[in-house]
Amino acid sequence: MRQKPFIKNSESLHKGKWLELKKIHFTDEKGHERSWESVERLRCGGAVVMIAALKPSGRLILIRQFRPPMNSYLMEFPAGLIDDGEDPVLSAERELLEETGYKGKVHRIFAPSCSSPGLTGETVRFCLMHVDENLAENRSPSPAPEEGEHIETFLVSPERLSEFLNSRIEAGDSIDSKLLSYSITLE
Repeated sequence: MRQKPFIKNSESLHKGKWLELKKIHFTDEKGHERSWESVERLRCGGAVVMIAALKPSGRLILIRQFRPPMNSYLMEFPAGLIDDGEDPVLSAERELLEETGYKGKVHRIFAPSCSSPGLTGETVRFCLMHVDENLAENRSPSPAPEEGEHIETFLVSPERLSEFLNSRIEAGDSIDSKLLSYSITLE
């Protein structure tokens, strides 16, 4: 007879400034005691990923930045952490402005989803955003990245997204799975 798995407890193995490595002790469906290592973020309420399109052109706003765990530049949608207690819509608008300089509005926000459930309990909220490219502040956007962030912004039409990503791969960049998934749905 199968039972619902349940977590008995967890212990901290190491705690850094932004992440904590934990060992989770749980009982599986067959009643066996198990353990699992997990990485958890500290001081945040998950993350937001912005699928931001310029209006009226429809071009997507993408970013490229070096990601040390990948030892590679990564092409991705703009994204960021939700500060503790912060409204995810405000997080998305703040992060888009910080990373790209574009001022946009959330058109739709989705329920939290799992980003890498074998590694972490972190959730991600996808946000569809509209950016009015005719507004004065969006004609010459000025990013304000955090210290240590070096972000390039790319504007790509959805029709050219697959071709663009292939060219970035050929140039040696890696592609974030969320952006690749989006690209695949366009084919």
